[in-house]
Formats: sequence, C-alpha cells, structure tokens
Amino acid sequence: MATLVLIFAFQTDNIIEKWLHVLLIAVPILIQVYFNSTLTYGLMKLFGVAHQIAAPGALIGASNFFELGWRRRSRSSVPAQERRSQPSSAC
Repeated sequence: MATLVLIFAFQTDNIIEKWLHVLLIAVPILIQVYFNSTLTYGLMKLFGVAHQIAAPGALIGASNFFELGWRRRSRSSVPAQERRSQPSSAC
C-alpha cells in the first residue's frame, strides 16, 4: 500500500495536469474489469457454482484477463528481430 501511495504522490502533477489522459486510460480498464467479472460470475452461476467460489473467481478472472492483455500488448511493442533473440518462456 505504501508503494502505491508513493507512486501516486510523486505523479501528482501529471495526474492533475493531464487528467484527460488518466481518464482515457482508466475508463476502458474499468469497463473491461466490470465486463469480465460480470461475465465470469454469470457463467459460474449458470453452471451451478456456489457464490463463495463464483464471486472471488470472477474477480480473479477479471484481474488475470487484464494482465494477459497487458503482457500481449507490451510484448507486441518489441520489434520482431528482438523477440526472436529472446528465449521463449514455457509456462
């Protein structure tokens, strides 16, 4: 928690001056998280999963979906030549 406070404290000027940029980033992420968690929870309830499993599972699914999208995006920004020289990780 302290790390987050420090990150935002040092970026106060950017957040205040470029509030539109912050909104352009935050709003689509918020929509994505709500959509993914609602979809996951709805599917779990459709398949008869109990609430105490479905609720945390929906939040975990939404956060993992965001991480997957970020990894794909950050990897696609690396030029193809550099990607070939990097060893692939098998997870």
